[in-house]
Amino acid sequence: MITFLRRFTILQRLMMMLVMAAIGTVCFASFSIKEQYSNLIEQKWQQIDGQLGSLLSVIDIHRQDALSGKLSEAEAQQAAANLIDQTRYAGVGYFIVIDDNNQILAHGERSDLIGTSALNFKLQNGTNPLATMLPLARQNGKTMLEYPIANPVSKNIEDKLVEARYYPEWGWTLITGAYLSDVKQSLKAVIIDYLIIMFLISVPIFAFFLVLNHSITSPLNDAIDALEDIAQGEGDLSQRLSTQGKDEVAHLAHAFNLFAQKIGDMVGHLQPLGQSLDNDAKQLMLAVEESNQSAEHIHRETGSVATAVNQMLSTTHEMASNTQQAADAANSVKNQAQQSQ
Repeated sequence: MITFLRRFTILQRLMMMLVMAAIGTVCFASFSIKEQYSNLIEQKWQQIDGQLGSLLSVIDIHRQDALSGKLSEAEAQQAAANLIDQTRYAGVGYFIVIDDNNQILAHGERSDLIGTSALNFKLQNGTNPLATMLPLARQNGKTMLEYPIANPVSKNIEDKLVEARYYPEWGWTLITGAYLSDVKQSLKAVIIDYLIIMFLISVPIFAFFLVLNHSITSPLNDAIDALEDIAQGEGDLSQRLSTQGKDEVAHLAHAFNLFAQKIGDMVGHLQPLGQSLDNDAKQLMLAVEESNQSAEHIHRETGSVATAVNQMLSTTHEMASNTQQAADAANSVKNQAQQSQ
């Protein structure tokens, strides 16, 4: 792992750590946003369930009026259906009442559907969520479903949470729901808040990482430059690095200063010896030069002697030749004398 990390510069390592921290922050923010979205959905279901609970209480009051004889059951049911048909909440909230014969008794958003069969209800996508929910609500007493439907206010297709509860005393199924547009708006606001917070946090952290990188790499680069200057043979051993601080870089600078001081002292001690060696070398050069001059003088003298010897040899040869000629002449004279006798 360390070998792998050392392939990168210190700034790159710090940026990697910053990226990992950013990824962790994004993951945490995503989890938190998802959790908040789940909480908002849960609150929305609770609001829907509370609305149905309140409506069931109103229906139960009308049923009690019928049981007490104040109204007939048909009158109580009609009064309850009329009240439910006119009830609104949260601006776009309304109720639907369907009996066991699947006939729509009340519809707070579309009065034209009252008296029609719920099995004939169709959405724009061709599905019938009422036909799906009615048997489940009658069997389990309660059911929930999410499906897309047009919002009567915005006229846009939006997801809607719908709950159906069964009132067995009258054989009614009560349905209501809530659009998710406000939940999505709230979620969008939460996401924007998270992005702003992350930006406000990341900018100073990024600036701190840059300052941290400079505080580490700047003295290290100074030490590298000084060592390279010394290695090239032109270094100034009198220069010193700053030792301010208590971190490892300050310890490195202190060690470098000790190293430079020791090298400088060593060079200072070697200077007299070098001067002495230089003087000895100069004296040796003078002696060699004098020896060369003596050798050259001897060579010239030797040449002169050789020339004289050659001249002596020539003279000797000439004298020998003359002597030979004289001997020959004497012999000739002698022979002539003998012949004359």
